[in-house]
Amino acid sequence: MVDQHAAHERILYEELSRRYLEEPPLELPHPELLSLSLGEEINLAERLEALEQAGLQIEPFGPGRYRVRTIPAFLAGYPSLVGEVVKGSLGASSFAVAWRTVLARLACLPAIKAGHPLASASAQALLDALAGCELPWVCPHGRPTVLVLGEGELARRFGRRGVRAVVEPSPHRTE
Repeated sequence: MVDQHAAHERILYEELSRRYLEEPPLELPHPELLSLSLGEEINLAERLEALEQAGLQIEPFGPGRYRVRTIPAFLAGYPSLVGEVVKGSLGASSFAVAWRTVLARLACLPAIKAGHPLASASAQALLDALAGCELPWVCPHGRPTVLVLGEGELARRFGRRGVRAVVEPSPHRTE
């Protein structure tokens, strides 16, 4: 059984992880201005190099204010998320943890919702893309993307005594 939301999150997360490493950052035509708390400023000073490697060029612009001059290419279509991404990357105990959290959040937003009906071709495309992931078994938040239930487990859940009860019809049953 596949959790389509968790599977799609994993696919999108790995795509974002690849893109920010492969695509050059984009310079914003109008830098984004941000106000940072003292704690965020301290983390910014410690993480400036890592942020630049991720495509975020941030510079001081007055007391407690900063401007974002470049962003990772994958954020180009989402200018409203720039502030959230910067502040998110300044949270957590380390940049690596904070950045994984940011990418997981960005992957979650557009992911197919649980229970959303999928056509056979779309479902197959989702499974094929999941199979191509480096870590296909869990979403970026750690939830499983796939559960495998054996015949014994199915029999137990349907209140049957054994595997044969699921696989073979009873000889005494009349239709």
